[in-house]
Amino acid sequence: MAAPLAAPPQVSGIYHRVERGQTVWRIAKTYGVELEALVAANRLADARRVEVGQQLFIPGARRGDAPIGDTLPIGSVSPIGASPHPSPADGPEGDEFIWPVRGRVLAYYKAPTPHGPNKGIDIQAPAGVQVRAARAGRIVFLDENLRGFGKTVIVEHADELATVYAHLEAVAVVPQQTVRQGEIIGSVGSTGRATAPFLHFEVRRRHRPENPMYFLS
Repeated sequence: MAAPLAAPPQVSGIYHRVERGQTVWRIAKTYGVELEALVAANRLADARRVEVGQQLFIPGARRGDAPIGDTLPIGSVSPIGASPHPSPADGPEGDEFIWPVRGRVLAYYKAPTPHGPNKGIDIQAPAGVQVRAARAGRIVFLDENLRGFGKTVIVEHADELATVYAHLEAVAVVPQQTVRQGEIIGSVGSTGRATAPFLHFEVRRRHRPENPMYFLS
């Protein structure tokens, strides 16, 4: 059963039905709306609760703003079934974000830590497991012993976005190197203040952290 509609705010817009593989970030980008505005309009406290079939309100958007079949004016209900039209998940290869490593999420975005709210997510994985670039980009920062974070790499992407990979055991890239999506940039470790192997992963827009769960497919 599809998730219920979010209560529409007092602004114009349309509804979009979430399809398999779509992320909140991709939907926002396709419609040309700010991620923060989309999250706020739908009161999304947790990206994991965005489900296939859920209706997301797109503030300020109109039916013709994106080549998507399952879009609805306020008050309509989406038809059931797959859409034959391109969806926000479609796009150039590597434009989406992939998980840099697979494992259990130990701490989510803004979870309390001894050092303040978590600015990313912490992914548990065995030491030495390969860490891969979540998206194509360029290495703009590399530190072998960043205070608190140990071996750390930052990759700059398009759309004013960057990803951070910290507590690495080893680094496999050099500054200013261009990397492809999925290319190995290092391995999971427990450097810095980490007491067990895990990857600290952040997504930043204009140097400000955002919830990585909205970007990861």
